Amino acid sequence: MTKNSYMSQQARIAIGTVDVLATHRYHMNPRGNTRRWRPPTDVTDAEKLIIVTVKNIGMDDGEFHIALQHRQFAISGTRDRCSGMHAYHQMEISYGEFSTEIKLPTPVDSEGVEANYADGFLTVRLPKQSRYVPIIEVEQTT
Repeated sequence: MTKNSYMSQQARIAIGTVDVLATHRYHMNPRGNTRRWRPPTDVTDAEKLIIVTVKNIGMDDGEFHIALQHRQFAISGTRDRCSGMHAYHQMEISYGEFSTEIKLPTPVDSEGVEANYADGFLTVRLPKQSRYVPIIEVEQTT
């Protein structure tokens, strides 16, 4: 797999694993006092797709966990800090465990999920579920 693609085969591995979604920007890490952070996330409602874009620079495509259950969608992973100890004068870049959780505005087809990581942005394309509308013929009486 190339650095620029994280396609539906791997995205499908995690489908069905989301149980509970947190509603706060930061979440307590059960392993200690560190906090889980939430990367900036956009959700776009296109004609036939829901597009989720997550800004997370410095990752590799295999470092994301994508989960979908019904209309609950989550992306998580860990961004490691550069090796070596440094004295920081200012520190605004988040490291460690992250997650973003979204309630999708419409049901999606889990078989068509595609994800792509390029230039620090993970873009997940979720095709909207097509709804079957039965056609009922009405006889016209005169």
